[in-house]
Amino acid sequence: VRLYSLDHAHLFVSNILNDQLIRLLQGIPHSLILQDEHELSQPTAGGGLVTVVGFLVAVSLMYFEFETMVSVSEHTEVLMDQSGGEFLHVNFDIEFFDLECKYLQIGVRDSFGSDRLEMGQSIKKTSIDHEGRRGLAYTQEEEFVLDKVHVTGDELLAANADWVSSSDAVTHDFKKLVESHDYTVILFYVRATRQTPNVQCIACKTIRPDWDVFEETFNERFSSSSLRVVRLNCADFVRQCTEQGIRTFPVIRMYNRMSIKNYVPFPTNEAPNLNTLTRFVELELEKDTQNEKATQVHQYFPEGCRVEGVVSVARVPGTLHFEAVHTSEQNLNFALTNISHTVHHLSFGEQGEWLAAQKYKDSVPQSMIKYVATLDGQTFATQNFHEAPHHYLKVVSTRYQSISSGIYAVRNQPPPIFSHQYSAQSRIADVSRHVAPSARFFFDIAPVEVRVTQEQGRPWYDFLTSVMAIVGGVVSVGALLNKPLRLLG
Repeated sequence: VRLYSLDHAHLFVSNILNDQLIRLLQGIPHSLILQDEHELSQPTAGGGLVTVVGFLVAVSLMYFEFETMVSVSEHTEVLMDQSGGEFLHVNFDIEFFDLECKYLQIGVRDSFGSDRLEMGQSIKKTSIDHEGRRGLAYTQEEEFVLDKVHVTGDELLAANADWVSSSDAVTHDFKKLVESHDYTVILFYVRATRQTPNVQCIACKTIRPDWDVFEETFNERFSSSSLRVVRLNCADFVRQCTEQGIRTFPVIRMYNRMSIKNYVPFPTNEAPNLNTLTRFVELELEKDTQNEKATQVHQYFPEGCRVEGVVSVARVPGTLHFEAVHTSEQNLNFALTNISHTVHHLSFGEQGEWLAAQKYKDSVPQSMIKYVATLDGQTFATQNFHEAPHHYLKVVSTRYQSISSGIYAVRNQPPPIFSHQYSAQSRIADVSRHVAPSARFFFDIAPVEVRVTQEQGRPWYDFLTSVMAIVGGVVSVGALLNKPLRLLG
């Protein structure tokens, strides 16, 4: 028995006919529930296209599902560090290009100011020659270019005091005046004061108008620590003028900061006016500019030093420093001490951690290998005196657990690997002229542990369920598309 449609006698949907089904059929479009059984067996171009496209879609989706099943992903979580222990090892191998081993000292200081140095093993220092080249002493011109002056605001204010009169309640120091500026142009003259009312200098009065313009122009043109133009009244500052050997007036000299005895006199065969004074200063500045372009830091000591070993540091923020120090026989000239270096190796934790990471480097994430020894192979060189490389390190414990059993296990898979990764930021820092330069590694150990775990792909039964869903979905969509294609055809 078949149930036929009211308006399509040759189509059927059921083998039972009653009033309830008739009412139900009246509210449903026949195109969605009725189909001619003869049409299903008739091939069409549209149906063939739907079949081919559906097959390709199904195969592609099943391939991606299979890839997901057999793939291995990595899951990362952050936990509190449970490794424990009061100390952490720092493994280092650093080469200093131009500092003899006898002047190199290693130390560790925590953020509380306490020296906390414990040797994990004896530290080894090896003298390194300059590939047959010997160190050369710096000339005075090279020292002037490389030994940059760093003066505080208060020091500069005192150095720039007026030298017209000593009654201004300011301490006048001629040496500080010269050493606080790269260049100091000084006019030694005499002028009547309360203490010396009878002093007269006609030539000094003649030069005064041009000098005032010259002084104002150059003091505005250059920064205070670069060049300073000053008048010094020898009638009031007798001692300073006597020490400089001033016998006639006026006398003009251009000093540089290296020494109060190192100066260039204004040519005696020229009259001092605005043009000749300007040409005199600019000519000297041009000479030093040419010297500056040709001058660079070079090897000074006969040899360098490569230091390697292990130290134990407290698990608190601190500093590992490699410092230049005096010996009992000789004192260092801090200005000429070059602390440039190459980091051959720097890592935290047991040495076995680094070796394990290197052994299984093809099986663990490359990012993990990279940050175990972030600074390895990098060179940090200074370009001027009183400079030193400083490094800022953030250290975090890391544990890597691979899949070692089940159908997803890979042959020769590494055991759990524990290491300490660190990020690094470096800069060239200025150092006080009276302090020994040192290469410093500031470290901060995070109280957390990053755990990276390999995760298995999708289970096989999940894969089969997805395949069945894909097949059913493709068949259903194909059936929906087949009818419009037939009507369009």
